[in-house]
Amino acid sequence: MPSLSIVTLTHNEGKHIKEFIEAAKLCDPTEMIMIDDNSTDNTVAIAESCGVKVYKRALNGDFGQQVRFGVGKATADYIFYLESDEFVTPELALAIKKSVQAGKQEVYSIIRKNVAFGEKVLHGVLAPDVVSRVYPRDKAEWPGIIHLQLTHKLPVVILPGHVWHHTYKTWEQYWRKFDIYTTVGAEQDYQRGKRASKIGAFMHALGGFLKMFILKKGFMDGYIGWVLCFNHFTYTLAKYNKLLLIQNDNNR
Repeated sequence: MPSLSIVTLTHNEGKHIKEFIEAAKLCDPTEMIMIDDNSTDNTVAIAESCGVKVYKRALNGDFGQQVRFGVGKATADYIFYLESDEFVTPELALAIKKSVQAGKQEVYSIIRKNVAFGEKVLHGVLAPDVVSRVYPRDKAEWPGIIHLQLTHKLPVVILPGHVWHHTYKTWEQYWRKFDIYTTVGAEQDYQRGKRASKIGAFMHALGGFLKMFILKKGFMDGYIGWVLCFNHFTYTLAKYNKLLLIQNDNNR
C-alpha cells in the first residue's frame, strides 16, 4: 500500500498546532514531519506528544529551502506539503487518502479558502485558489524562496474538499510578511531583468487595486475586503519602489 508523508513548517504555532495535527491525521499519513524555525513556545512539545517528527532549523527567510529540507527527511511514497495554518476538511482528507492508495503517478491539487483576522474572505486579494500539494516523492520539486509553486511533468487532479487557510491573525504578522515579500519580490524582479519607473510603479499599483476590488469583487467581503484591497495597492507600490531603489543603487 503506498504511503504518505505530511511535511509542514512551524514557528510559535502552539495555540493551534494540536488542532492542525488532528485534522491532518485524517489523511492517514505514515508520518508527519515538522521543520520548526526555533519556536519559543510549546509548539515542539505538543507536536512531539502527538507523534510528529520534529527537526529544528532556522528559516532565515528562505521558505523554499526549508520545504526542501523537510521533503528530504520524508520516507513515504507520496508527499503532502501542508502549511501549519491550513486545516484539512474531512472531505479533502478522505480524497487524499483514496488518491494515495490508488498509487497513480499524478499530482493532486487542493482548494484553499482563506480566513484573515478571524473573518472568511471569499473574494479579492484572498479569494480561494488552487495549489498543487500532494505528489509522488521523487517526481516534483519546490524551487524558489517564497510563494512556492510545485514544478513537475505529471497530470494534475483537483481533489474535492478544501483547506481553511488562517493566513493572518494579527496586523503585526501581516506587516512583517509585507516587508519580507515586497523585498524579495523586488529582488527577484530585478534579477529577471524587470525595471520600473515612478509612473509605472503607481500605475501597476492602481491596476492591482482595481483588479482586486472590482474584477475579483473584493468589495463583497465588506470592511475586511476593502482594507485588503487598499493594502494590495500599497503592497504593489512598495514592491516597485523597492525595485526602483535597487535600480538606482546598481546604476551608481
